[in-house]
Amino acid sequence: MSSRLLAAVALAGLFFPGAGCATIVSGEVQKIKVTSEPPGAVVIAEPGKHRVTTPADLALPRGGGPYRLTFEKEGWRPADAPLSKGLNGWLFGNLFFGGILGIVVDLASGAAYDLSPEEVHVVLTPAAPPPAAGAAGAAAKRGGR
Repeated sequence: MSSRLLAAVALAGLFFPGAGCATIVSGEVQKIKVTSEPPGAVVIAEPGKHRVTTPADLALPRGGGPYRLTFEKEGWRPADAPLSKGLNGWLFGNLFFGGILGIVVDLASGAAYDLSPEEVHVVLTPAAPPPAAGAAGAAAKRGGR
């Protein structure tokens, strides 16, 4: 950790004693970069029904995960990608600056958590084309004999 960042966290702890280290440094929302091939897929994050169209930054509450991202585009098969939820390293900064109150604030705000991965790229596969009208009709005629 750089000395400048450490000093900033220490000052924030003095001026905002009710805030935890993770809340001050990371915030309650994390941006996840989502891209797809082809672009233009709608991404739905659950729980919560957050929606964006690729390419985009998807802003998700850190405390709300783990999430499942579903990529959908007309003419393409949907694809899912998981986002896991782990502890934010800044939570442990409370051992030095925020104390128990800082830990409680970080846990309550959701800032105590990190979502990963921070970037998700999905390659969609084309949906199977519908059978040709002539082929379906010929199959029906053969079955009727």
